[in-house]
Amino acid sequence: MKHILLVLAIVALADSACSSPMEPPPPTTTTTSTSTTTVATTTTIPGPTLQANPGGPYSIDAGRNLTVDGRKSTSTPFPIAHYFWNCGQMPHGKPCTPDSPTAVFEYMKTGKIGSPNQVYTITLTIEDTMGNRNTATTTVSVRQAY
Repeated sequence: MKHILLVLAIVALADSACSSPMEPPPPTTTTTSTSTTTVATTTTIPGPTLQANPGGPYSIDAGRNLTVDGRKSTSTPFPIAHYFWNCGQMPHGKPCTPDSPTAVFEYMKTGKIGSPNQVYTITLTIEDTMGNRNTATTTVSVRQAY
């Protein structure tokens, strides 16, 4: 008899559990928000800056040596490797001293005594160690020797 009562009690408990409505658990909502921002960065690398400076303008008597001076020339970030001079009186006269910040040139007599001064263009081209170049000009006024 004890067994029957125990079975009845279990059946009654099971029946009451099945007959009572169960509320479903509240829905679980998970919101995940992912935001990706892409930032494009442009870096401008400055190019080399070269500035040839041949000095001048110059004035000299014919038949005298003139020293032209390119030491105020600048180059960044690479150093100046070469100086190319054209003293403007070629093919007459002597060539400028090659590949030097200063050049010596003798301007020859060009005309009669008392004639107007002869003006020549002096050109300096500098080149940095990477092969970049810059050119600048100046003038020399050559007075005729008396």
